[in-house]
Amino acid sequence: MEFYLLIVAIILLIVLLPYLRILRKRFTMRRRLCRLCLERRYSLHPVRKLWLFGRRMGKTCDFYVETPETVYAVKLFAMKRRGQYLIFTNDGTFRVRKFLNFVSSRGGYARFFRDSKPCKLPDYDFRAGFRDEWYLKDIRPVLLLNPTCIEVHLNKVDRESLLGNGESIAGMTLHTLSSFLGELERSE
Repeated sequence: MEFYLLIVAIILLIVLLPYLRILRKRFTMRRRLCRLCLERRYSLHPVRKLWLFGRRMGKTCDFYVETPETVYAVKLFAMKRRGQYLIFTNDGTFRVRKFLNFVSSRGGYARFFRDSKPCKLPDYDFRAGFRDEWYLKDIRPVLLLNPTCIEVHLNKVDRESLLGNGESIAGMTLHTLSSFLGELERSE
């Protein structure tokens, strides 16, 4: 009986490991973001109580960061595993590319990939819980990858191109946590 409990515990740990990664990264994000907002006297406005656990398929943004000139409407987008690619397309869909690596006894190395089914990127509502005084400021929708993956690509008709921090995708600016904090530090 103890053997079966051990097997179940190991399987459960393997299944929950990606979610524990997301949880750890989100708490780190909250700590760093709150510290920067406190230092710069910016305001952090959550849209709901559990804003830290925003899902990529949720319909509204998760929080706002208000600076003197700009309001950043931020949608959290999590990648379960670091060793994946996130691929956006021009038609408003995305898919995740997962890799399977094989190593032979002779030192050879083979890498295979499999793409997930395309998912439609929701039309995020970046005005949920929006305050009237913010309409006088510059409003910037942000897609914040946290935790992030290895690479983000844009799949065009005949090729894929690499997307970097600060590039636009579906009317949103793509950022990782470090690039978003860097933009907030430059903002006045």
